[in-house]
Amino acid sequence: MSFLRRAARGVLTALAVSLLVLGAAELCLHALRGAPRPWELPVNFEYAYLDARRPFFRAMRGEKGETVLVTARRGAHEERFVMPKPAGTARVFVIGGSVALPYSGGGLLDEAFARLLPGAKVEAIGCGMGGYDSARELIVLREVLRYQPDLIVVMSGNNEYFGAPIAHPRLFQLAYRASSLAVFQALVGNPRLELGPTPAQRDQAFERNLREMARLASDAGVQIAFCVLPANLSASVPISTVSLPWDHRGFFQAWIAWEEGAASLAAGLFKARVEAVPGDAHAHYWLARALGHLAHEDESVLHYALAADLDRPVERTNPARARIVRRAARESGAVLVDLAAVFDERSFRGSYMGRLMRDACHWRHIFDRSVAELVVTGVARDARTRAPFARPSLAAYVALGGGGTDEREWRDLLYSGLVKACGARADLIYEESVNLLQHARIEDPARFASAISSPGALASALSMDYPQDACTRRQEPLWSHIAESLRRDGRLREAERAAKTAVSMSADSYRAQLVAALAAGRAGRPAEAADRLEALSRRPDGSTSRLWAKYWRAKALSARKPRAAR
Repeated sequence: MSFLRRAARGVLTALAVSLLVLGAAELCLHALRGAPRPWELPVNFEYAYLDARRPFFRAMRGEKGETVLVTARRGAHEERFVMPKPAGTARVFVIGGSVALPYSGGGLLDEAFARLLPGAKVEAIGCGMGGYDSARELIVLREVLRYQPDLIVVMSGNNEYFGAPIAHPRLFQLAYRASSLAVFQALVGNPRLELGPTPAQRDQAFERNLREMARLASDAGVQIAFCVLPANLSASVPISTVSLPWDHRGFFQAWIAWEEGAASLAAGLFKARVEAVPGDAHAHYWLARALGHLAHEDESVLHYALAADLDRPVERTNPARARIVRRAARESGAVLVDLAAVFDERSFRGSYMGRLMRDACHWRHIFDRSVAELVVTGVARDARTRAPFARPSLAAYVALGGGGTDEREWRDLLYSGLVKACGARADLIYEESVNLLQHARIEDPARFASAISSPGALASALSMDYPQDACTRRQEPLWSHIAESLRRDGRLREAERAAKTAVSMSADSYRAQLVAALAAGRAGRPAEAADRLEALSRRPDGSTSRLWAKYWRAKALSARKPRAAR
C-alpha cells in the first residue's frame, strides 16, 4: 500500500512540475512573442467536415420488423427505404449538391422512370446536399454502395471550393481549441485547413474523385451516370475577387465607358485590360457583356468562358469542369447525361440562359421535371446502360418546357442576393449580390419595390421564410447593395433613398458612404459626389474611391465652365 502511495505521489509531483514548466514556458512565450492569435475554424466546419464523416442514413426497425433506413444527415431531404431491397425493384440513388435536392423524396424521378420506362419498377432515393463538392459526394457514394443500388446518378461539378475532407475532424477541432496556447503553437506549428488549393489542383482533385466513383461502382457491379451540369455564364459574375477592381486605372476607364453607355469604347478598353492582365476575370466578364451588347456573339461567348475558367474557387461549374466530366465518363465507362448540352441548345452556347437558370448554377424550378426526364432519357439511350434501364430506341432528349418565375423562386433569388450582401466584408461591394438583386428587380419590379419599401418590409420579406436569419438584423450591407444595384439600373431616386437608409444604419460604413456618393453623382450632383469621395479616399480602406473622386471632380469642373462662360 505504501508503494502505491509513493507511486501516486510521484505521478502527481511529476504532473505538477510539468504544469509549472508549461506555465512558465507560456509566460515566456507571451513575453517574447505576444499573445498568440487563436486559429479560427471555418464557419461551415460542422457541416462540411464533421457531418460529412457521419452516416447519411441510420437504421431503424419498421412496423413489421423489417430494417428501414432513414435520412440522418442534417440538410438532406427525408428519405426512407427498406433493406434488403424488395425483389424486382431497381434502386437508384441521386448524389450531388443543391442541384440534386429536387430529386429527393421520390416524386419527380419516380414519375419520369414510370412514364419513360413503363414496366420497370424503380425506386429513386435522393442524397442531394447543398454545397457539397465531389470529395463529399464520394463519401456519400461509398456509403450508398452498401444499400443494393442498381444505378447511381451523380450531379457533380459545382462547389469545388472546400478543403479536402479530414480523416479525423474531431481531433482537428481539438487542435484548434488548443491553439490559444503559445506552447501548443510553438510545438505543433500551424495545421491549417487547405481551403484554397490552386485551380489546377482543384480540377485534378475533381477528376480524381469522379474516376474513383466510377471505379468503386464498377467493382460493385453498379451502373453509374455522370451528369454534365449547365452553367449560366452571363450570370456568372466573377466572385473569387468579389469586388470590381475600381482601383486599377485600366479597368476603371473601361468601366466608366460602360456606365456611360459607350459599349464600343468600353469593349476596346476592356480588351486592352485583358491583354495587359490576362488573368483578370472581371475584365473578361465585362468585355463579354460589352461584346454581347454589340452583337459580337462568338467573341462574347469566348470571354464569358474565359472569365468562368479564371474565376476559382466558385460555387458553379465552368466549361473546363464540363470537359472533365465528359472525359471521365468516356474513359471510365460511366454513362454520360449531358444536361449542359441540352441547356446550351436553348441558349446561345450557355451565355444567355436567363429564362432557363435562376442564378449561375441552378436551373429554374419549373424545369425540375424536365431535368428528371432528361436524366432518365440520357441513361436509357446510352449504349453502356444495362437492364432494366436500357432503352436504346427511346426518343431523344425531351425539350425543356415551361419558363418564367414563380413566387417561391423569386424569393429564392432575392434571398440569395441579400445573403451574399449580408456576408460582405465591411469595405466591399459584392458583385454577385448586385447581379442577383438586379435580376430580382427585372423578374418582378412590383414585388421588388414592395420588398425594399422600408427596412421593416425588407426584414419581413426575409423573415417570412427565414425567421432566424441574421441578415434581418444586419441591414447596412443589404441596403448598400440594393442601392448600388438600383444605381446601375438607372433607378436613381430609388438608389438614393436606399443609400440614405444604408447610411442611417451605419453612418461610418465606407461602403454605405461610397454608394451614397456614387448615387449622388449619377443623380446630377457631381461636386457633392467628388467631395464625399475625396473624404473617403483619405481613409485607410478608401482605395476604391480615389479614381471615382477624380472622375466626379472632373465632371464638376466641366459643369462649371459653361456657367462661367454665360
